Amino acid sequence: MSSFNEGYAAYYDLLYRDKDYAGEAKFVRDLLKQHAPKARSLIELGCGTARHARELMAAGYRVLGVDLSHQMIARAETECAQLPARQRKRLRLTQGDVSQFQTDEQFDAAISLFHVINYQLTHGALTGYFKTASQAVRPGGVFVFDFWYGPAVLSDRPSVRIKRAETPEVRVTRLAEPTVDVNRNLVTVNYTLLAQQRTGELSGEFTEQHTVRYLFLPELEQLAASAGFTVLETGQWLTRQPLSARTWFGYLVLRRQA
Repeated sequence: MSSFNEGYAAYYDLLYRDKDYAGEAKFVRDLLKQHAPKARSLIELGCGTARHARELMAAGYRVLGVDLSHQMIARAETECAQLPARQRKRLRLTQGDVSQFQTDEQFDAAISLFHVINYQLTHGALTGYFKTASQAVRPGGVFVFDFWYGPAVLSDRPSVRIKRAETPEVRVTRLAEPTVDVNRNLVTVNYTLLAQQRTGELSGEFTEQHTVRYLFLPELEQLAASAGFTVLETGQWLTRQPLSARTWFGYLVLRRQA
């Protein structure tokens, strides 16, 4: 699984400040209220800088966040240190590979957002990811995750994109150049990030390569069943409409069997 290097991680929240973390967290809460109304404790697989976790903490959940990147965990800890103590005590963060992570704790639910599953590139990594969730969730608990949906990726191919963001001190430009390997269900995105001070001085240039595996519903259902889950719901992320060839982002809600 790819990790974010120090330079890229430093600008991660700036690049995604337009992402609707509050709206996405509310979507997850609505799913949990329907399928696990008594859930109070969560494990988040691939928590990043804990933006979703912070929203869920504010709603009263206790969260253990796990992420592969030391840099992302460090940034999350720095940001969470500014929160009120009553919220801060509901969040714990740890570094770990979600395809191999083990804990003696069991949680009411597991969540995994922003397509973390798609960074599990091999069958072994995907199997490990579902095993991690299954071992961490108590019997009857649920697992909610989102993913890149294969039919849409193939019918609406990813293209070169440029994203810009700025603060009063710095301007950041990110170039994303994707290639698709249809034989292995992989998309590799080469990122080039330029950070420029308002004075005009170039403060950094970073490159990073991320490879993700787009997924199809039958393989997800098989992986879930092999890990002891049953499928409760699937659909288009944030809308709950049915999956289609135009659905880039899907979600699944699973229940761990007793």
